[in-house]
Amino acid sequence: MKHLHLIRHGQISSNVTGALDTAIPGPSLTPTGRDQALALVENFSHVKLDSVWASTALRTQQTAAPLAQSKGLEINVLDGFREISAGDLEMSTKPADRAAYQSTITRWILGDLDVRLANGTNGHEVLERFMAALDEVSATGAENVAVVAHGALISLWSGVQCKNLTEELFARHPVVNTGIVSMEPTGSGWLATSWMGVAL
Repeated sequence: MKHLHLIRHGQISSNVTGALDTAIPGPSLTPTGRDQALALVENFSHVKLDSVWASTALRTQQTAAPLAQSKGLEINVLDGFREISAGDLEMSTKPADRAAYQSTITRWILGDLDVRLANGTNGHEVLERFMAALDEVSATGAENVAVVAHGALISLWSGVQCKNLTEELFARHPVVNTGIVSMEPTGSGWLATSWMGVAL
C-alpha cells in the first residue's frame, strides 16, 4: 500500500444529539450526511483509488457509496473498521460520559493502552483489530486505498501511528463528518500527509 485515506462517515442523527452511538449497524445518514457523502466525489476527483472499504456500520457504507461508484469500484466491508464501542456509555448524551469516552481514547493515544473503556474494550484490542483489517486490505495488493470509518477510531489509529501529528493539530482540527486524513507508510509506521484539509 502506498496511500491510505481514512474518511469519517457523514452526519447521523446521533451526531446532532450528541449521543455515544457505536452499536452495529447503527442509523442511516441524515440529509446533511448524504450531501457530505456526495461531496467526497469532488474531493477525490483527482485522487487515484484502487479500492474503497467501509466498516459494518450502515453509515460508513452509505458514505462510501457515491465515492466508490464514481471510481467504478465495489465497497468492501470489514468489521475491523467499526467504531470503538462505548461499552456501558452506549447512547448516553451526558457531557461527562462523552468526556470520559474521549479521555480514555486520549490515554490510549498517549500510550496507556491497558485501560478499559466503560467495562468494554482496551486500546490494545482496538488497535489489533484495526491492524488485522488493514492487513487484509494490504493483502489485496491495492496501492491507493480509501477506508470510511469512524471518528474515534481514526483519531486513535492516526494518533498512535503518525508521529508527525501533534496535540495542537488534534485540538484545532477535530475529526469532523467526512473529514479526511491521508497517510503514507514508512519503514517504522505511517506519515500523515494531510489532516482534515491541512497539508502536512
